[in-house]
Amino acid sequence: YLYWGASFLYQQKYQEAVDVLNTGKDLVLDNPTLKSEFFSTMGECYFSLRQYEKMESMYENAININPLNTNAKNDFAYYLALSGRKLDKAHTLILGILKSYPKNIYYLDTYAVVLFESGDYQKSLEIIKEVMNNGGDTHGIILEHYGDILFKNGQTEVAKEMWIKAKKTGGKLSEVIDQKINSGQWIK
Repeated sequence: YLYWGASFLYQQKYQEAVDVLNTGKDLVLDNPTLKSEFFSTMGECYFSLRQYEKMESMYENAININPLNTNAKNDFAYYLALSGRKLDKAHTLILGILKSYPKNIYYLDTYAVVLFESGDYQKSLEIIKEVMNNGGDTHGIILEHYGDILFKNGQTEVAKEMWIKAKKTGGKLSEVIDQKINSGQWIK
């Protein structure tokens, strides 16, 4: 059920994913790690459906069931930041992860996004540069974040270059990447 639900998620069939995952989670008995993954994946679906309260509830369940689910904590912080909700909580979550994984580029990218969404563009730029110097330049979404951060720090031409590079690199990018490229402007 987890893989079935995840396949719907990657096809952007979010409600179908939630339905399958919701059924599957109830079949998990003595495996908190697996049950946590069900809730975490449902959290991602609800974020994509823009049902933010349900997203928060799913991630809270995932973390309560398995407090060691670092990916759930990272995703929760990331989605809180992107939705502009509870940025203090997002900040606390990601800093807790970085204590154990201070060089992980995905967690550092989330930290840069949290800082960015909190309006701390300079600190966000410092963090994302560290990510870029450690392999982040091969990931489309990280390149897009870098472009966003550069734009807010007044480096508009380089920002557009990063958005173009993000598009060429591919992966799961924001829905507005083409608008950013065409307008040369940051768009939320």
